[in-house]
Amino acid sequence: MLRIGSTALLGALIAGCMTVPVAHDAEAEAYGPAPVDPESIVRAYLRRILSHPDSIEGLQVAAPAKKVWIGHHQGGAGYGHLVCSTYRARSSAGTPIEMRDGLLIRDGSVVLRIADGDWFGRKLC
Repeated sequence: MLRIGSTALLGALIAGCMTVPVAHDAEAEAYGPAPVDPESIVRAYLRRILSHPDSIEGLQVAAPAKKVWIGHHQGGAGYGHLVCSTYRARSSAGTPIEMRDGLLIRDGSVVLRIADGDWFGRKLC
């Protein structure tokens, strides 16, 4: 009996971790103000994460499309303003690469990078 009870409790805890926000949760969550200068926010973020930050060329950042929440069962949800960016830079091996990323901006900072603008098979950019 104890084994069934502990299994049911564990199942309930795991199910609670796998839910996505419902409408009232998303409305209550603060998305932060719309970014005034998303290009400078994205440029500062790229300078922090790239192996060759001085190699950034041709950075284009689209205006924030909308307020969104993006999440999954392992990492929870992120809230903010989605922007899409394209740029050229050098990889860690020094070869030139062209990138197209989705970036979630909240309160003037990038909180989530969506590589290639692809979120688990769904194209956001």
